[in-house]
Amino acid sequence: MRDAMGPKQPTMVSGSPPYMSPEQDRGKAVDGRCDIYSLVATACFFSRRARRFRTKASPGFLKAHQSETPPALTTVDSKIPADVEVIVMRCLEKNLVDQFSTVNELRRMLSKCTCADDWTQTMAAA
Repeated sequence: MRDAMGPKQPTMVSGSPPYMSPEQDRGKAVDGRCDIYSLVATACFFSRRARRFRTKASPGFLKAHQSETPPALTTVDSKIPADVEVIVMRCLEKNLVDQFSTVNELRRMLSKCTCADDWTQTMAAA
């Protein structure tokens, strides 16, 4: 994560578009928030077994990625707690100022979730 290193100016756009932040798509400066976005986008893929946007064409995906809100997690699994969904959707906000500023801020919010005490090291290792 780039929290301590500050923003990075990309010399070219690189990465897998389904998991890149909108800033990366646009070739803008990136920071730790982009890492959080990419991490959550990847986690969403694994939890849903599908990408955030259904369009297959690259220009269609990029347009959706830049402007559309991805479907809520509860559309795939209604057992996902509402507070977790709110956090995930905040991680996937298009506007940087609406995202978590740091991984520590994200961690603090996750630790307050109603299901935070339900997760164990054993579950994580499974």
